Amino acid sequence: MLPILTLAVPPLMGAIIGYVTNYVAIRMLFRPLRAWRALGFRLPLTPGVIPSQRMQLAENMGAMVGEHLLTGQDVRRALMERGFQQELRQVVAGRLTALFQRDLGPLASLIPDRFQTSFQAGVDILRWRFLKHLHGHLSSPEVRDQVGAAITAYLEHWLNQPLHQRLAQEHLDGLITFMEKSLANLLASPSTTTWVHDQMHEGLKGLLVEKRSLRELLPEDFTDLLLNRIEQATPDLLAKLADLLQEPAIQAKIARALGNAAINFVSSLGPVAGLLGGFLKPETIAGKILGFLQRPDNDLARLLLDDTVQERLAALLRDQAAQFLDRPTGALLTELGPDNLEKLGDGLAGQATALLGKPGTASLLAGLCRDELQKRTGLPLREVLAGLVGEAHLARGAAWISDETVAMVGSATTKRLLDRLLTGLVEEKLLSRPLGPLADFLPKAVLAGIEDFLLKQTSDLLEREVPGLLDAINVRRIVTRKVDSLDLLRLEGLLLSIMQEQFKYINLFGALLGFIIGCANLLFLPMP
Repeated sequence: MLPILTLAVPPLMGAIIGYVTNYVAIRMLFRPLRAWRALGFRLPLTPGVIPSQRMQLAENMGAMVGEHLLTGQDVRRALMERGFQQELRQVVAGRLTALFQRDLGPLASLIPDRFQTSFQAGVDILRWRFLKHLHGHLSSPEVRDQVGAAITAYLEHWLNQPLHQRLAQEHLDGLITFMEKSLANLLASPSTTTWVHDQMHEGLKGLLVEKRSLRELLPEDFTDLLLNRIEQATPDLLAKLADLLQEPAIQAKIARALGNAAINFVSSLGPVAGLLGGFLKPETIAGKILGFLQRPDNDLARLLLDDTVQERLAALLRDQAAQFLDRPTGALLTELGPDNLEKLGDGLAGQATALLGKPGTASLLAGLCRDELQKRTGLPLREVLAGLVGEAHLARGAAWISDETVAMVGSATTKRLLDRLLTGLVEEKLLSRPLGPLADFLPKAVLAGIEDFLLKQTSDLLEREVPGLLDAINVRRIVTRKVDSLDLLRLEGLLLSIMQEQFKYINLFGALLGFIIGCANLLFLPMP
């Protein structure tokens, strides 16, 4: 038993000593935390290695991190990695979405309260300066020339377009309806009646001194038509006259008229009138004539229907009408006398006024205007207006429109209007109305472009500036200061959490080494 114990004790004691020695050595890295003193002298190896060399440890760790672990080039490469770029895109997209989808209130509500007075003053100043420059610009010769040229070009384009493009069918119908109502009111008005009366009498007075005949005044086609119609109507007139002669009442009137005419003729014979008046009475003559007319075999009706008689009478009436047309117009009217001439003027004026006042007259005139406009709808508007007012008046009208428009643009009234419009726009539209989400104002393509732009700018900024910022903030110094300021127990726990497993194997290795040394010592023990 004793020899076995003698052989086992050295290795076991070597293992225990090796394990305890390593354990104490590891503990002395951190403990004691402060220096121990005895009789005023500091004991060696106090405090522990790490507490006593904490500053050097901090400096070494700072140098390691700042110069080898976290360099600008390392950060630049990390920023360019695909994973970081995707994460950065998500961050940028999320922030932009939150910003653009935010329901914004009025512009003034976005300004902090302490800046509201300055903001309103700035708005007023900007509006005043803008209006000042705008007023000066509108009054400048350059703007006047540009506006005049623009108006002239627009009028030229407008006048060169076909009428049907500028005047739709419904507008044409409305124009004709308006013209018809206006013409009806105009033609039936007292002023038109007075005008027609005055014009008719003035015309008749002018004809009193007219030396030309009616044939010369009237169109040749009209006079030929009139003479031909007289000649053609003569047979019909004679036929109607023959029919009238068969009526008893007409026969009685003719008999009385012829009897009175015979008595008047006898009375004009002088002394013979007394001789003939004794046996020629009006009643006797009328009775004889009436008896002749009532006889069935009288030849008067057949005489009127005879072709030769009709031709000769037609020629006679045509000659008389031709002689009437060849007489001077003034002489014809003079024979009427002043009273009859006045009555003629009143009658003609009355007939003309009655004709103009009929509802159908206005409709007829409006229809004629409609037909004429329909024929011209394919013509350029310039040609239609030139036909109405003349090319010179049309040019003056276009120039007047251009000049008036230019004057209106630079007038004080227009400037006041612009002031009111701009003030209303700023106060009611821009400052008072809620803005809503910014995404409503921007197309999706623009939003995507903004996202790509911000991503690129942010990535470039990080790549360009972060390495310099690392150098500027001095990572080494920060790590050194941070490590040096750590609590010793916390630093001990941090290091032990990293090297706990390794320390355990170091202790076991010390025990193994002591065991081997103990076994080696057995070689030097004396043998019994």
